[in-house]
Amino acid sequence: MRKFLSVTIVLVMLCSIALAESNNWTNMTDEELIAAIEAAQAELDRRNNDNGEETANDTMEIPDADAPILSGSGWEISKEYFFNQYGTYYYFFVLKNTCGYNAAIGVDVIFYDANDNIVGADEGLEYGCENGYETFWSFTNDIAFDHVSVNISMDKDEWNIDGSQSALEYSYSIVGDKIIISAKNIGTEAIEYPMYEVLFLNDKGEVVYSDWGYMSQNDDKINPNTTQICDVSSYEKFTDAIVYVHGTISRY
Repeated sequence: MRKFLSVTIVLVMLCSIALAESNNWTNMTDEELIAAIEAAQAELDRRNNDNGEETANDTMEIPDADAPILSGSGWEISKEYFFNQYGTYYYFFVLKNTCGYNAAIGVDVIFYDANDNIVGADEGLEYGCENGYETFWSFTNDIAFDHVSVNISMDKDEWNIDGSQSALEYSYSIVGDKIIISAKNIGTEAIEYPMYEVLFLNDKGEVVYSDWGYMSQNDDKINPNTTQICDVSSYEKFTDAIVYVHGTISRY
């Protein structure tokens, strides 16, 4: 929701002039005093308009920090990151499912140079994306790019009906040059292929390293009321991290 800040300009000089021109303003009634101030405001608006400036009743829009970067039918991209590592160029984003049902989400990304020439493409598909929850997406290109275009499709997920995000309770802590991730299955069914995605950030909020892997030792599942812990190291100095853990609950 956009927030608006109403900018009201009070010009003391004009108010003083207007009041001085009124006889013995200290004895004015409230109505007379308000009328004098409104007259000063009207004079200020007139002078601003003569100078091509905005009037005191104009509004200035203040961007909402929580507003999505990009949105479509049933989805919102709330964060995005760009990063290159070992000659590979990455585009990451966080996508929230707002379609009203658990979805299988397909994403197509096209990479462009500064002249809008296509320099690459990538795609992704994720099952078990639970309604109201976020998923983390990573795309790569072997050539440097300037900007991207994104196409997102949302299909009802018949294979992973319940999703898994609401059944996963996870946290992380920073210890030296690594983070320790703890993920607990608080649901009633096993979460299959629980995967972590990590972005390591410097003190400017820039990505300096990324990694991904599976939480469980056998890459298989986390059973109900079970906690799995793993650690992920960074080869670059970092001060913060972004961590996502997700899996699937298959019905077949």
